[in-house]
Amino acid sequence: MRVATFDVLTTTFTLPDGRALTIPNSQLATMSISNLRYSGAATIAMAVRVAFDTPAERIDALQRALAAFTATRPLLWRAPATLSVTEVVPGSHVELSLGAEPVHGWQRSARMAAARGELLAVLLQSLRENAITCTEAVKPVIVLEDGAKSVAAVLARAK
Repeated sequence: MRVATFDVLTTTFTLPDGRALTIPNSQLATMSISNLRYSGAATIAMAVRVAFDTPAERIDALQRALAAFTATRPLLWRAPATLSVTEVVPGSHVELSLGAEPVHGWQRSARMAAARGELLAVLLQSLRENAITCTEAVKPVIVLEDGAKSVAAVLARAK
């Protein structure tokens, strides 16, 4: 059941079948309550545009560095970061999509912001270490709710 309204004296819940259930807050105060779903999963996505002549080995090294960073921090990240090619413009640039799923959901926005900042710092450091030139600034980080089809699709909609 979900909380529909929370008033001074009562709380109204919506049951899975759509019916409403109202319980006095005085009773709720004496009950053991478990929150089974704290918040939905989220994905942090970034678009990185690099020079067209960037060797594939350097992009692979960038992917390994980002995946290793997130894999070694299981308290912050659900799985290793992914890096995929979303656009290739011959003679101009290659656009990469970086995606990572933090452990903390929407309600833990401060922790998510810290994780996002760390990931961005590692991305920029890895770009420097692998001598990869960005042809434009890294696009703003986008935090998504569960259900996005792919990081690349969401970044494309954000353009």
